[in-house]
Amino acid sequence: MSDPLDDFLDRDFSCDGNNALKNSLRERTTQVLRVRQRMKWLGVMGLAAACYVAGVATMWLMPQRTAANGEMVTKVEPAKQAVEVAEKKQETPIVEAKTPLTALDLEWKALEQPAGRVANLLKAGAMYESQDDHASALRCYTQALKEGGAKVLESSDDDRWLLTTLKNARRWEKNNGDS
Repeated sequence: MSDPLDDFLDRDFSCDGNNALKNSLRERTTQVLRVRQRMKWLGVMGLAAACYVAGVATMWLMPQRTAANGEMVTKVEPAKQAVEVAEKKQETPIVEAKTPLTALDLEWKALEQPAGRVANLLKAGAMYESQDDHASALRCYTQALKEGGAKVLESSDDDRWLLTTLKNARRWEKNNGDS
């Protein structure tokens, strides 16, 4: 008994297509692709030529003169407005406004300059704490207490709560051991 699936698979489904139609379709497709490729190449070459012409035109339009020693010098005449602006700048002194240092600036300053390091770390910690960045404040306070010694451990009315807590913990550790 033969299986219907085997009968189906054994059949010959080849069909002789119209070779003329296939060849015609292949030729038209190839022609379209060649035209597109040429147009793309012509566009790139046209863009390169336009850039070259713009560069030459820029150099040609710049007025030039020869100096007494024979060198080419570009002729530049200042505009009337530019002269007026320069005169105004000379009359009014420039006052640079100092921007206040941020907590990060103070922290970097403390790292770069050994003088006043503890004070800058304490200021940076207070600024971080006022911005509710407790992790950064803890980092600054811990470094200040480590480098400041016994003088920094003294309580002050200006201490913020996190610094006060750290100072109390350090004093307790010092008095009761590091356990």
